Amino acid sequence: MCKLKAIFKAHLLLSILTVLSIIPFESGAQNVLKTYLDEGLKNNQNLQTREIALDQSLLALKEAKTYYLPSADFQTQYTLAAGGRSIDLPIGDMLNGVYTTLNQLTNSESFPQLTNVSEQFLPNNFYDAKIRIAYPILNSDRRYNKSIRQTNVKLEENEIEIYKAELIMSIRQAYYQYCMAFKAIEVYTTAQTLVNQNIRDTEIFIKNGKALPAQLMRAKSEASSIESRIIAARLQLENARNYFNFLLNKDPESEVIFSEPDLPESMESFNSIPQKRTEIIKLETAMEIQSQVIESKRQFYMPKVNAFIDLGSQAFNFEFGRNSLYAMAGLQVEIPLFNGNRNRIQTQHARLDLNKLQLQKDLVEDQLSLTSRKAYNEVLSAQALYKSSEEQLKAAQAYFNLIDKGYKDGRHTMIEYLDARNQLTQSSLQKTISAYQILIAQAVYDRETGNSNF
Repeated sequence: MCKLKAIFKAHLLLSILTVLSIIPFESGAQNVLKTYLDEGLKNNQNLQTREIALDQSLLALKEAKTYYLPSADFQTQYTLAAGGRSIDLPIGDMLNGVYTTLNQLTNSESFPQLTNVSEQFLPNNFYDAKIRIAYPILNSDRRYNKSIRQTNVKLEENEIEIYKAELIMSIRQAYYQYCMAFKAIEVYTTAQTLVNQNIRDTEIFIKNGKALPAQLMRAKSEASSIESRIIAARLQLENARNYFNFLLNKDPESEVIFSEPDLPESMESFNSIPQKRTEIIKLETAMEIQSQVIESKRQFYMPKVNAFIDLGSQAFNFEFGRNSLYAMAGLQVEIPLFNGNRNRIQTQHARLDLNKLQLQKDLVEDQLSLTSRKAYNEVLSAQALYKSSEEQLKAAQAYFNLIDKGYKDGRHTMIEYLDARNQLTQSSLQKTISAYQILIAQAVYDRETGNSNF
């Protein structure tokens, strides 16, 4: 009676696990994976580095815009000088004779004698303090600099989008690898249950004289083999968990929630309309920058016009008063004439860069077209393997049930029983692997076509 109960429990457990492996996956799995994707996008350090680069580009754009605003600077200068060029002023020679005559006529000394003066050009004990307000009226360099900075922001945004797409694909694949290893342990655990039951059955058969001790040794050897496979599967699960947590920037030993994802029924459930890949948009953005560089170099001869106003005070001996204050306004015009053809060389260099980017864009478009078709075929192949594995599992289950019953009745040998059990284990394992291969291929397909279900 105990024997029948044990056999009934083993078959019941096997049936439940088989049914669970055939029914559709739980819909809640998508929410679990979505949560992990959000966490990975939030915590990934490489993505944070790229976001810092984007912030730097935004600041550079703000800086370029400030060149269109007026600037105000306080400038001061104080000089001490001796020697240098000078001008002689013969004041004494010109006025002393007149002053002598006036003194004689007035019978006084009201008009003193003067000496000749020598005035140097360099100002001594002289200060000049002012506030200069400058405003750019015409400057093509600043206009193109702003435009290039603005386009560079788009380039950094493209970099972030590309890395996000790669990270999403990697997280999805890593999670599916973890789930695959998790399910593999379940399959081997089921096989271990069957092997242990076979050991118990064989022990009973030996007591009843229906089996040999060698058969028991063979059954225990098979149990040892299954145990080693379980250990290997657990190590694989640990490696998958560590890598998954690495992508999420978490402690490698953090728990990972297992939830079976939904399997797409066919390629019709995929978003088959390919989106324009960010890699192409990035190259087009880089080409736009080079076009702006070329245009800026062609504007080499454009004049630069700036207006300025000086408000200040200048005097000797630190005097400050109404007579020392001044105001001055003006225009500054700069017209480049010749720089050794440096601007033409730079223009040619920028054109070569533009041509190189165009060739790179054509190559990337061809590569993306090839990889997207390959990814599509990989999904079709994985779906075909999954359907085949379903049929193999049904056949293996039926065959095992037949052999198991015949072995207990003495109509089949131990070798036949172990072969049937191995077929059932391998078929169940293959079905699990095929299911997750579809999901892994789908993650690649979504990446290659620029689509995402998340």
